[in-house]
Amino acid sequence: VGLRVHEAENRWLIREFDAVLRAYGHYARSLSPTGPFAGGTFGGDGGGVVDGIGGMLGGVLAGMESLATGVAAEDSEDSEEPRAPRGFNQPSEAAFAAALERVGTVAASEDDEMAAPMAAAVGAPLLGPIADALRAVGACRESLGRRVRDVSLNPLRQFLDEDLREVSQLRDHYDHKKAACERAREHYLSRTTELARGKAQDELNAAKENLEAARARLALAACNVEGRRRYVLLESARETVRALHRFFADATRATESLEGTLREIEEYAMASRAQAEMRMMQASRRMEATFGVTDREAASASPSDEGTASEPGAEVDGDGDVDGEGSSSS
Repeated sequence: VGLRVHEAENRWLIREFDAVLRAYGHYARSLSPTGPFAGGTFGGDGGGVVDGIGGMLGGVLAGMESLATGVAAEDSEDSEEPRAPRGFNQPSEAAFAAALERVGTVAASEDDEMAAPMAAAVGAPLLGPIADALRAVGACRESLGRRVRDVSLNPLRQFLDEDLREVSQLRDHYDHKKAACERAREHYLSRTTELARGKAQDELNAAKENLEAARARLALAACNVEGRRRYVLLESARETVRALHRFFADATRATESLEGTLREIEEYAMASRAQAEMRMMQASRRMEATFGVTDREAASASPSDEGTASEPGAEVDGDGDVDGEGSSSS
C-alpha cells in the first residue's frame, strides 16, 4: 500500500511540476527575443536625401516594433527547453502566474484525494502572491508596449512610410515632368512653320510650368525630410527610454510588496530543506547498517578470497571487530 501511495504521489508531482516547467521555459523564451530584425518598411528607390536614411532607420523601426509588441523567441525544433503548453499567449507573465496557481487545483482520477495535501507539501499556497505580482508586471509590460508604439514607433513609422516615400514619389513625378519638358522642347525646335511653332511654344511653356511646380513640391518635401531627420530618431529613442524607466518603476512597485512573502518562502524552504536532509541522512544510516550486516553474514557463510578467517569462537560485534582482538588491543 505504501509503495502505491508513493507512486501516486510521484505521478502527481510529475504532472504538476511538468506544467510549471513548461511555463518557466515559455516565460524565459519570452524574455529573450531572438531572430534578426527585418529590414525597414521603406521600399522606395529614390536617391539623394533618401539614400541611406530608409535602411538606417529601418532596423531601428523593426527593433521598436519588437519591443512594442513583445515578440517572443521562436521555438526551435531541436531546442532542449520544454515547450509551452497550447494556449499560452501574451502576456507571458499572466500565463506563468496561471501555471503557478494551477498547482494542486487540477487533479486527475485517483489522485484527487491527495491533491490538496500534496499541494500544501510543495508550498503551493505560498505561490499566490507571486502570481499576483507576475500579473501586475505583465500589465506593466503591456503598458510599455502601448507607450512605445504610440510615442516612439508611430512617429518613426510615419517618417519612413510617409515623408520619405513622399520624397521618392515626388522625385519620380519630377523626373516624369522633366522628360515631358524635354520632349516639348524637342518638338518645338523641330517645327518649321510659324503656326506649328506657336502651338509648340504653348506646349513648351505649359511643360515648363509643370516642371517648376514639380520641382517646388519636391524641394518642399526634401526640406521637410531634412528638418525631421535631425530629431525624429532622437525623440523616438528618448521616449523609448522614458517608457522603459516608467516600466521598471511600476514593476518595482508591483514586486516590493513581496518582501514579506519572500522571507516566508525562504524560511519555509530552509526548514523543508533541513528536514529533508535530516530524513535522508537517517535513511542512509539505516540502509548502511542494514546492508553492512547482510554483507558480513555473507562473508561468514563463504570465506573471502584472501583466505582470512576468524578464530574459533570469536564473535563479531556491531562495529565489525573480533572480540578477542578488540580486547587485546584495548
